[in-house]
Amino acid sequence: VKKNEHDLILGNILGSGIFNTLAVVGLAAVIEPLAVDPEVLYRDWTLMLALTVGLFLMGFGLIGRSRLVSRVDGGILVLVYVAYTGYLLSTVVAAGTA
Repeated sequence: VKKNEHDLILGNILGSGIFNTLAVVGLAAVIEPLAVDPEVLYRDWTLMLALTVGLFLMGFGLIGRSRLVSRVDGGILVLVYVAYTGYLLSTVVAAGTA
């Protein structure tokens, strides 16, 4: 951050998070196969794809005014994340599986 290399920092954070998630799930699946409910897979995959496309469009300046992800863009992404997490919690509580 001191050298104004925000892109590098963001890439390290996102890349590390993605790698850690995939490595843990992949290693767990190698040790013991995982059963995934198709509804969960479809719901989460669809949202992840939509958010990835949205972030791509924001980053390349196809949405917004510049080729940067602005604070407003970031706020929108955080708001979608909070709303989605709330939705997941409400469905778990409604199903009684919490």
